[in-house]
Order: sequence, then C-alpha cells, then structure tokens
Amino acid sequence: MNQHDQHDRKRPALSVLTEPLPLGMEYFIRIAKLIVRRTRKFDLNGAVKYGGHPSVTRSLVEGLRAIGANFNYNPKKKRDLGKDIVVLSGVRTLKQAIKLKQLGVIERIFAGPNIVVRSIDHDSIIASPEIDFVITPSEWVSNAYIEEAPKLASKCIEWAAGVDIEFWKPNPNIERTHVLIFTKPQIGPIPDLAPYTDYLESNGYLVDLIQYGSFTQEEYRNKLNRAKLLVGFVASESQGIAWAEAWAMDVPIFVWSNYRNSIEQKQFYCSPAPYLKKENGFFFKNINDLKIGIEKFKIGHYQYLPRKWLVTHMSDEACAKKLVEKLAITK
Repeated sequence: MNQHDQHDRKRPALSVLTEPLPLGMEYFIRIAKLIVRRTRKFDLNGAVKYGGHPSVTRSLVEGLRAIGANFNYNPKKKRDLGKDIVVLSGVRTLKQAIKLKQLGVIERIFAGPNIVVRSIDHDSIIASPEIDFVITPSEWVSNAYIEEAPKLASKCIEWAAGVDIEFWKPNPNIERTHVLIFTKPQIGPIPDLAPYTDYLESNGYLVDLIQYGSFTQEEYRNKLNRAKLLVGFVASESQGIAWAEAWAMDVPIFVWSNYRNSIEQKQFYCSPAPYLKKENGFFFKNINDLKIGIEKFKIGHYQYLPRKWLVTHMSDEACAKKLVEKLAITK
C-alpha cells in the first residue's frame, strides 16, 4: 500500500465546517479571533464550542457522533479534510471549500443551511457549479431559493436540525398550569396579542408571554415545563427550532397561520411552522379559529403526542441519520 492510499484510509468520510481552515491569511484571522475571545473572557469550550448557528451545528455534530459516523468538525489541516464537506455556515468558508474542490483536495461540497438568506446573496455563491447539493431547512426555503436561482432545482435538499432530547425533557413533577404565548416580531408583523390573551385569561388560563431573543434556554425550558400548550405568533420560520424544543418538552403548539413574508424587501411564500403535524399541533387563522381549537383542546379532542413524535423524527440522532442518507455519505 503506497503512502497516498494510507492517507485516504485515515481521512474521514465527511468534514463539517463552520469556519475556514487556517491556511494563508485565514491562519492570522483565526489567531486574531482567539485573542479577542480570550480578551472578552468568552468560554472557549462553551459559548464558542459550535460555530455558525450554534443549535444547528451542535445538533449535526452530536447527531453524527451518536450514529457513529466517520467525520470530523473544523479540522485545522488540509490533509485531515474528508472527501465530502458540509459547509454549514460562512461565506468565507464556502469560498475556501470551492477552491479546494477546484484543486482536487475534496470531492463533494454540501452547502447550507446557514450561509445565505437568499440564493442571490454574495453573487449567487450558493449556486456555484462546484456545489453538489444545497441544504435548506425546509421546503418553502428550497422553493424560495429556486425561484431566484432556477439552476438549484435539482440541487436543493431539505434537512432540519434536531434537538437534545435529554436537555429538552419534561419534569413530571411540575404541574402544567399555563398557556405559553411565544412571539417573534423581529422577522415580520404579527397580530395584536390583546384579544388572544384576554380570551385565554377569561377562560381561566394562566398566560405566560415570551419573546424570541429575550430568554436563555433554561428560562424557556422552565416556562415549557409548566405549559400545557404553546400559542405561537411568528411571520415565518425557516425551520422552527423553538417549536421542536417545545415538542421535546411534550408541549403541543397552536401557531398563527401566515403564508407570505418579506425577506430583504422580496415577497415569498413561507410557513410559520414547516414541521407542524397533526401529532404535535394545529394552525389557526384568527381569534375565532383559535377559540374553536382551544375548546376542542379542553375536551381532549386532539390526541397529541409531541415528544413521542419529536424523538422519532427530530432528535439529534434521527436528523443526522436523515442527512447522511440523503447525501449518500459513507458512515
């Protein structure tokens, strides 16, 4: 066996990247970032353990470990790169991967889901011919990408990140007494909440309010622990990780149905909850629609099994397995 064959045997099947390899100028950029992090006293083993979108990266890395995949995460040397590359985030990272493929260092590039917002961003880099598959978080995002870059029609693959089912696990000793209203007004207009909170409170429900970006994971988990139901108001969600976290806590969700939103002044068809199913929740159009849903919920009309569904379909392990199968990656 020659030296080249020995090296190929040691290479992982897959590398997951959220930052470029420290080659050339990237080496000095990485050193500068480390200095800044240490100066600001960031926890290098915690807060920056997972790059890109931390929840997405964490899910894939931990999921791949759980299924015993032959992979590595952010290797530092070119010789340690897998033959296949998943670039989860970072335009600079993707540009470097494209160059490495042009040089024959890697064989396939899978790009996404957290690199661009629109497929035309950064001179349509996501549509570069060197990219074999574009990973999107849901079908409506794939459709939006293809609408602006038709050449992606045969390249988009939907994949949802999972959640840690041990962290997001309900405490059976806590009584569920509240309805939790979740809002995310930062990404589009939502209805006035007053009629909804007034209705719930007038029917004897204790109402909790929580707004995206204003809580820690522990705070959200604590509120979910005492919630019998979550009512969500979001203009659109590319995936809806907060919804998956609620399902893992065995909380069904009722979500305001909105199917158009503006992204960077461009109108798209969208979804506020791409993975909402009959097992884990319900869409409502307005206050009257919610009232009907609440009345049915009170009498046990819906047979929701949100945690059971989540464990089967959206745990870290289940989601990593789906991606490996969709991309035909050798474990």
